[in-house]
Amino acid sequence: MKKKFIYLFAAICSMSLMTACDEDDDNVKIPNSETTFTTEEGLILAVNGEPMVGKVATFTPATASSKATISLSGEALDLSALIGGSKADNQPSTMVQTCGVIPGSPEVTIPVDVLDGEFSGSYETDYCTFNYAGEISKKSLEIALSNVELKNKKLSNTTWKLSEIERNDWGDTISGVADPVRLIWESSTDFDIELAPGWAIQMPLANIIGIMTQMPMVPIEPADTVLGLQEAMPQLLKQVSFEADGNIRAIYADVANGSLTPVESPANLAQYVVKDNNTILVFLNIQNIIYNASQKSKAAGDGELDLSAVMQVLNTYLPYVKNGVPVEYTMTGDNMSVFLNKDFLMPIISVGASLVAQPSVQQLILDAVKNSDDETLQSFAPMMESMIPQLPAVLNGTSRIEIGLNLEKAN
Repeated sequence: MKKKFIYLFAAICSMSLMTACDEDDDNVKIPNSETTFTTEEGLILAVNGEPMVGKVATFTPATASSKATISLSGEALDLSALIGGSKADNQPSTMVQTCGVIPGSPEVTIPVDVLDGEFSGSYETDYCTFNYAGEISKKSLEIALSNVELKNKKLSNTTWKLSEIERNDWGDTISGVADPVRLIWESSTDFDIELAPGWAIQMPLANIIGIMTQMPMVPIEPADTVLGLQEAMPQLLKQVSFEADGNIRAIYADVANGSLTPVESPANLAQYVVKDNNTILVFLNIQNIIYNASQKSKAAGDGELDLSAVMQVLNTYLPYVKNGVPVEYTMTGDNMSVFLNKDFLMPIISVGASLVAQPSVQQLILDAVKNSDDETLQSFAPMMESMIPQLPAVLNGTSRIEIGLNLEKAN
């Protein structure tokens, strides 16, 4: 009887061990069919040691004729549902296909050899080279990309600061010296500005823009200091760095917290690749941007935002989130200009022109000028009253526009 009990106990133990092994195998075994992992469901992704969220990894197991593969891409998001609870019930969703993991590649598929759930190797895309290593099970995928480097190193490891306004002994800006903000806007249609009854002059849009960028409208510390855009920008944006791994990092003033204390932007927020001698593609991690914006909006107690008025613009520009924003650049010695051009900006300008053509919008702008706390801006109200109705024709006549920054090397 005693011997039978020992045999029974041994059998129970064996069954327990077999069950435990099966459970361990379930955790170790790799998926035997195509499996998708996300940040919320099993994906742990790091790029050059920094975590990256909002991405998708799809594992496809090996077949007799091919290796296993891991495809990395951006996660699709419903933009209208993410902007701080601003989506109205009658508004359609606006799906955004976000940028990928590797700069310049909306999606990259890496062939991998998986051994006991682990894999490692190196790979390259059109724009980058990198190493990879990770572990996979049925429940999770952990992958680290390291030594990510751009092939085109023209801007790699360069740091820039905004061009500084130079003034003469009388305090006037010196002609021919680049302003920090590059703002060129030319139109085939000029404004007819009525200075007095029966007395009108023609003024190009470029002149109006120049006046506006010099007007003191940007509050800066101390609290009673208000600067024009050109003077304020160097205090707000301290420097911009183009790193070898495709990251764009900036040091900027933390004005959201009411100070000019410099802070550095995190990694993997903005990436770039050099497309050619005139263009870089800039990729924004929209998940982080929208999250930060929505948190600030909620903190400020903002109400709901009706997105229907901007759907046309969104539909035009959403593909750039995935494929990169084309930014032109020119370099001369230690100076560089980066800017958006007419091809990119005209869709939003056309929509703006159609909005400003509405009398209700014109009145809204005029009321804002008249009721401004800035006395200088208020003084422009009579002139604005004659200019605003002309604005749609002037905008539609845009022949050249460049909006960006003028930079000089800081290292």
